[in-house]
Amino acid sequence: AAIDQNANDVITIIKTQKLTDRYTLTYDECFKSVRAQVPTMKQNDFNRLLRERKIKEDEKYSAYNFRCQRHEEEFKKSGKVKTSTPSLYNEDCVRYLVEELPKFLGG
Repeated sequence: AAIDQNANDVITIIKTQKLTDRYTLTYDECFKSVRAQVPTMKQNDFNRLLRERKIKEDEKYSAYNFRCQRHEEEFKKSGKVKTSTPSLYNEDCVRYLVEELPKFLGG
């Protein structure tokens, strides 16, 4: 293949990535990782921080792991997630939460 600098056409390459490649942590793993770095944190504080900072809605840190395509389509239409839909998290989320927790807890 070669690229013609004078060509007007645009080629788009789309590579599909598995969700678990980008978001490697379950809720429990994320919680334990943050707690290892902030031992005084309580689970209630962790949950509140996730909720108030809207971590589950931020693709930098988290993604919903929909059980089926229908659930994902319903979410796209309504913006509401079924309560049974788990979220996955990444290491960036852990770093962010560890950094934010002292501010969040007032310490």
